[in-house]
Amino acid sequence: DTELPESAARLIGRFFFGTTSGASLVSASILTVLPPSLALGMRAVVVGALLAYGLSCGIAARISARPRFPMRATLCIAALLAITLTGFISFVLDEGLRSPSLAFSALIVCVVGAITGLRVSLVLGAAATLQVTALAWAEVIGLIPPIPVPTPLAMALLFHWLVILCAMVGGNLIARMLVHYVHTAAEREQRFRALLNIAADWYWEQDRHFQFTYMSAAGPGAAPTHTEP
Repeated sequence: DTELPESAARLIGRFFFGTTSGASLVSASILTVLPPSLALGMRAVVVGALLAYGLSCGIAARISARPRFPMRATLCIAALLAITLTGFISFVLDEGLRSPSLAFSALIVCVVGAITGLRVSLVLGAAATLQVTALAWAEVIGLIPPIPVPTPLAMALLFHWLVILCAMVGGNLIARMLVHYVHTAAEREQRFRALLNIAADWYWEQDRHFQFTYMSAAGPGAAPTHTEP
């Protein structure tokens, strides 16, 4: 199994929503004044899109603690929207593949892929690859004016593809590592409980307020008894 347990995915997903919300709001603040050459109407569109996305992620972070919240599906949708938004900003600012905002796409592919698994990572990687390819094509046909920089267009495109590929592989490796350690911890707990069953007639667990949270079975074959703090 290469997918994180649901509890771990929910915990990391909440941090992702919170961080993404903060980054979107900061980006909106930056684009409110920079670059000065951006038309007022287009600036309002870009800033409004960033604010809407940031607020949506903030709401998702708050409600993601609910048991029935579809964490993995929401993460996938949020990641696709973020990739689309970075591409839109790169196009509007006439920066194309030279836009620093495109770095967020690879980061999103890595982090969300690590949380949701290989299949979602492949989908996000394909979306990010299509995005940078479209930006390169827009520059070729003149929709984005070429910038007189020493880096050739083909080299910029190849480096973006490389970063996205590394993000996909890195996300999958992080997911496998996290799954391995979570499963190892669960196996150790099972072995520990088995040893306690052999070494003691019964045992209990207490929280930091010394209230009983778990009491083992009193005899062989009996179901364990849980107590609420």
